[in-house]
Amino acid sequence: TRSAGRAVGRASFYTVSQARRAAQAEGAGASGLSRLIELHAFNAAGDAAVAISLAGTLFFQVPSGEARDQVALFLGLTMLPFAIVAPLIGPFLDRFRRGRRWAIGATLAVRAFCCWVLAGAVADESPAFYFAALGCLVASKAYGVTRAAAVPRILPTEFTLVKANSRISLTGTAAGALSAPIAIGAATIGAEWSLRYAALLF
Repeated sequence: TRSAGRAVGRASFYTVSQARRAAQAEGAGASGLSRLIELHAFNAAGDAAVAISLAGTLFFQVPSGEARDQVALFLGLTMLPFAIVAPLIGPFLDRFRRGRRWAIGATLAVRAFCCWVLAGAVADESPAFYFAALGCLVASKAYGVTRAAAVPRILPTEFTLVKANSRISLTGTAAGALSAPIAIGAATIGAEWSLRYAALLF
């Protein structure tokens, strides 16, 4: 067991070091893009854990006939406001020193709090469950908008915007794939444990 643990530790350390080296390549480390890439990895890992946690709850067990209106309401609450204000968010955050950093941090903090509330509410099916789930989804959408506004400001000279966004997306996909088995393992004990894992990631 000790030998297996040491082997896994060495492999994990090597993987993380190589991933950080790749994230900092081509001037991304100096410009700050590598920090955003690493942050997005934790964001994607947390989102994967939240999706797995909610998959077996009442949140996804509404009959299809009743779900149509709720899906429309969800889209209206999460998509429409950001579609209207998204072009204004970048110039607004420019008015504040480190505005983008604080805005992105706030979206992660809100989701950490909502996941912790969800972990306590998932068992007794209290009304707080739905409010916390909605807050988590809205904060996730807000993160996407604020991240998109931040990328052009920290773009290295060697990067195009398409290349930076593709590297961020690829990192997020890999982080979500790595996080999913851990979240599934925690969810087998109870959905509250995978939600606490998501809160820790955020």
